[in-house]
Amino acid sequence: MSSLSLPPGPLFLLGAHAPLERFAPLAEALGSRLRVVVRRELELSAAPEWLRRAAIALGDAPAELARGAAVLRVVEPGLSGPAAPGVPAAVPRVPLHLDSVVGLVPGAALAAEVDCASVREALELLANRAWEERARQVEPLHRQLLRKARADRERPALLDGARELSRFRSVVGAVALARALKIDWAGQERVGILLPPGLGAALANLAAAFAGRTSVNLNYTLGPAALASVVRQSGIRTVLTSQRFLERVPLVLPEGLRVVAIEQVLERIGKVARATAYLAARCLSPRALERFCGATREVRADDIATLLFSSGSTGEPKGVPLAHANIDANVRGALAHLELSRDDRVLGILPLFHAFGVTILWIAAVEGLSIAFYPDPLDPRGVSKVIEAHRVTVAVATPTFLQLYLRKGEAERFASLRLVIAGAERLHAALAEKLGSEWSCEVVEGYGTTECSPIVCVGRGPLRASGYERAATPRGSVGRALPGVALRLAPPDAEEPGESSPALTRGLLWVRGPNVMRGYLDRPELNEKVLRGGWYCTGDIAELDEDRNLRITDRLARFSKIGGEMVPHGVIEQHLQSLLCSEEPQVLVTALPCPKKGERLVVLYTFDPARLDAVREALRQQGLPALFQPHRDHYLHVENLPLLGSGKADLRAARALAQERIGSVS
Repeated sequence: MSSLSLPPGPLFLLGAHAPLERFAPLAEALGSRLRVVVRRELELSAAPEWLRRAAIALGDAPAELARGAAVLRVVEPGLSGPAAPGVPAAVPRVPLHLDSVVGLVPGAALAAEVDCASVREALELLANRAWEERARQVEPLHRQLLRKARADRERPALLDGARELSRFRSVVGAVALARALKIDWAGQERVGILLPPGLGAALANLAAAFAGRTSVNLNYTLGPAALASVVRQSGIRTVLTSQRFLERVPLVLPEGLRVVAIEQVLERIGKVARATAYLAARCLSPRALERFCGATREVRADDIATLLFSSGSTGEPKGVPLAHANIDANVRGALAHLELSRDDRVLGILPLFHAFGVTILWIAAVEGLSIAFYPDPLDPRGVSKVIEAHRVTVAVATPTFLQLYLRKGEAERFASLRLVIAGAERLHAALAEKLGSEWSCEVVEGYGTTECSPIVCVGRGPLRASGYERAATPRGSVGRALPGVALRLAPPDAEEPGESSPALTRGLLWVRGPNVMRGYLDRPELNEKVLRGGWYCTGDIAELDEDRNLRITDRLARFSKIGGEMVPHGVIEQHLQSLLCSEEPQVLVTALPCPKKGERLVVLYTFDPARLDAVREALRQQGLPALFQPHRDHYLHVENLPLLGSGKADLRAARALAQERIGSVS
């Protein structure tokens, strides 16, 4: 956009915190009219000439505005109170987002008394508007991979043991596999894939994309009933798997599902087929290559790339269709927010039935990072050897897995790591500090949901550059939203996000962005509840500070209504865990129906039962209400807390275990 999209006369522009050099396009648009508020202690000797010319102190803004200038103030973290102190009320306060693709995006003028916290929210919504516009312009993921692989053919992409595939060889392998599966996948919009993290799973998903199919990666940690539900809902008729994998992981596959062994498919791909795939990948147009791979129509960015399913921890698995544009927005947002570079190598232990596993694959494929696979996240020695052998720099895992690696892995093998991202469950401060100390790396916490492709927020470490400083995300927070993602809090009983309320700093979290799914598979009644006007209801209770850092406090589903009061399970778990002085989770709270009070709390625990009375007494002395104190008979000792394959707590299994042990509660 040009300066013509800004009103004439004096303006007070408010921009998001970023290196000031990034505002050069604004200087080009406004010319000598622009003034930039800088801190007096900021060193500008190395700054570009336009910035040295435009720099003023905040106290000089009223005089410059009186001369008709457009004054820019960057709203830095930690700033509070009025956003435009001393600025005449008649001067418009205009939030301005600078987007590298869309250009300058100004918002509607804000109220004269607007504070910095409200400005940050307005800027977040402007970024969301720009990124949603971007989403209309993107290519399908595999077309981006093809274009970039042809330009940078030898760059390493997929690493698996001693095998290494470049970006272009990954395309060739995917094309050859899609061509070999053309008959097996004929007449099917969705195709099943049942493979652990590795080259086979990666190439199968890339092949499905080139063939214009929607990949359905089956969760091999599900029980027979949940797996049958996924197959039924998705409508898949064929599943690509490995005979060796099925021998190691016995599964009861639903009847009628045709099993195709990847070992047999690879035997069909001889020298001629490989050479043909190479020539096709190098010479054919994107549309012609899709037809070559079996696509029956041209693939678009709004087509569904993958169909994921929730773990079913609280009920029947829900189908989450994610379009190419959804995943693309998450990939680009994560790269920009985390400042990942093409030299980074990411640990690939998350299975591709996990949304973050899908995002990591496409980050590597599209943006040129490498991904080092290992099939078993529960093997700490194997994981540590992969990190050392491939010089992995970025690891993404659950705190449960990280705790395992810390306890049983060899610390020196983790020396190449510079960044660890923990997600899917709460990262305790003690574990974060220990990881950072022993592995000498930055440790941050992220938050997301499958419905958001999945990343919503990620913490960041400190950064200092010319004319720019950024403090680390506060510990206990999952950081700020990715670029293009907007957050809003609403009362827990609200059915829609409503209008923004600066006074509401804790509530039910709603998310908006180009990464958000269009709706659950064949669940119109549920979509009506969770999707309102472009906003998605996460079901999480959260807090936002003035800098828009998010802190998740609990799941709405993890509240019990006891005697008319809402009792959060997470609060009880946090208090118990702190009393146990353990980095490893030892308690899990669930609830059972109670005819007298609605529900009754049940605690599953793994610590020594001899400590139970002392722990209960210590909890009582914490000052929590009586409703937060589970009855002694409803503390159940277990050998291990029930977990899903991702490392998250299995809430459904916990409730079933409590029901089995206690029975009907009266």
